[in-house]
Amino acid sequence: MILSLTGIIAKFLGFFFRIPLIYLIGEEGIGIYQITYPLYTFLLAISSGVPIALSKMISERLAVNKNKEANIIFRSALLLMFLIGSLSSFILIFLQKTLFEYLIGIIKCIIQF
Repeated sequence: MILSLTGIIAKFLGFFFRIPLIYLIGEEGIGIYQITYPLYTFLLAISSGVPIALSKMISERLAVNKNKEANIIFRSALLLMFLIGSLSSFILIFLQKTLFEYLIGIIKCIIQF
């Protein structure tokens, strides 16, 4: 319930974040922001969904004194999150020019349409 409440508060504060952002970066900046935002939310969903499931799985094991299984789950999830984070960072750092050119191409197609 606490996580749900903080999620709602974060969404509410995010609404007020966009108003000054529009004035700061202008129409073209908002267009670029709108195109890149789905990638950000996808990566955010991956990074926020796993810890919730992980805490549930570990809590279930610890409640029935299966500490060894809880430890295995924790180590596996830690490795998984490290690999996902490393791969995402690698893609965003080393392919930034390609991603940027692709997104700019989409923007130009939208503007011409």
